[in-house]
Amino acid sequence: MNRLIITIVAFFGAVGLMVSFVLPKYEQFQQNQQDIARKKDDLQIKDAYIADLTYLSSEIEKYSKEIAKVDTALPSDPSFPLLFNFFQKVSANNGLILKSMNVDLVSTLPQKQEGEEADRQSKVQGINIQLTVTGSYVSFKNFLTILEKSARLIEVENVSFSSIGKEEGGEEEEESGFSFNLTLKTQSY
Repeated sequence: MNRLIITIVAFFGAVGLMVSFVLPKYEQFQQNQQDIARKKDDLQIKDAYIADLTYLSSEIEKYSKEIAKVDTALPSDPSFPLLFNFFQKVSANNGLILKSMNVDLVSTLPQKQEGEEADRQSKVQGINIQLTVTGSYVSFKNFLTILEKSARLIEVENVSFSSIGKEEGGEEEEESGFSFNLTLKTQSY
């Protein structure tokens, strides 16, 4: 009988020890399985997100020419040397002489708009340009046509002109045409 009691106590003691050691490990195993399932779900969501980004990237690639046109129309850098070079080439190609060019960078802040639209607009910077060119009226008209057709958004705000008349240049007199003063506006992002 003593043996039976010792066996029963030893059996329940062994079961108790087994439960006290194994049960926490089993609960930890269950918790790890749940964590793995959550991580798999997160991974599937991220894979779907990456697949969507890849698809959108390929769709954007299809419109790269149009996006390049927008970048040209509204560049991210005002780049005054590029502006000067552009106006110098256009005026020279149309038979005009670029006498002067003044450029002022102006911040164009939105008026009390909120959210993402206000953030986008606050980054747009206006560029005011004062140009003086000389040449014939026909050349000036061609110059304005080129500015109008330019990929960059250039707005002519004001034009004034005056006749230069004849200049005496040594032995012969030269017809100089007109002096055109332009006020232009463009933007950068």
